[in-house]
Amino acid sequence: MWSICWNPDGTQLASDSVDQSVRLWSLATGQSRVLAGHSDSIWAVDWTPDGQQFVSAGEDQTIRLWNAATGDTERVLTGHQSWIWAVKVSPDGQRLASGSRDRTLRLWNLSTGQTERLLPGHKDGVSTLAWHPNGPVIASGSTDNSVRLWSSQSGHALKSLQGQTHSIWSLARPPPSQAPNRQRSRRRYLSMDIVRPATSGRATICGFGKWTGTPMARPSHPVVMTAPCGLGCNLWPSNADPTWSSRSPHLDG
Repeated sequence: MWSICWNPDGTQLASDSVDQSVRLWSLATGQSRVLAGHSDSIWAVDWTPDGQQFVSAGEDQTIRLWNAATGDTERVLTGHQSWIWAVKVSPDGQRLASGSRDRTLRLWNLSTGQTERLLPGHKDGVSTLAWHPNGPVIASGSTDNSVRLWSSQSGHALKSLQGQTHSIWSLARPPPSQAPNRQRSRRRYLSMDIVRPATSGRATICGFGKWTGTPMARPSHPVVMTAPCGLGCNLWPSNADPTWSSRSPHLDG
């Protein structure tokens, strides 16, 4: 399991897996729906701002747009020439950014499913993405150890940020300025102890026996979820150390 993402109101969670399935979890019941369609491991999921749709992508080189209510695939986006490691929906919900092991970003129109812009520039795979809260800039992180900033309108590269000595696997945008409470809660999540194995660029949170993907905070709630590279998800209260709840239906990490 490489990616987990809360829907905007914090009532559902999407998770991916190498078992080729996406699961939609209900926080109230702890139960999940299995959504099939991908033909290979899935690396990334993200929700649209209205919570009515979400996207998933992975090693089959496709992006799927799902209807969250019905679980149906509404659209399949194709164009990348290798595994897709990252997908992020724009703050206005109109566009999608994707990053791939083919060293490119793509900007998509979600209404049409067409590629609007192809952004080359990284020297290795694009592993993580983050939109600016207002949408004019998108940041990309890569296994070439750099972060690049791009204009989401023109597609022009704005800046290359150097300094990391290993692959970059996660970027986080700042919280919206109009939500100070959310900003304070995220600071609590970031205060957890992080251990970085010497042999890898991927971090793990103390308490797991295997590496984790990116920790994900539930919007406006004192819960953080992590996805170990094993068989399930773990829910942690933001102000305590022990595992609060654990769910493990995926067949593999």
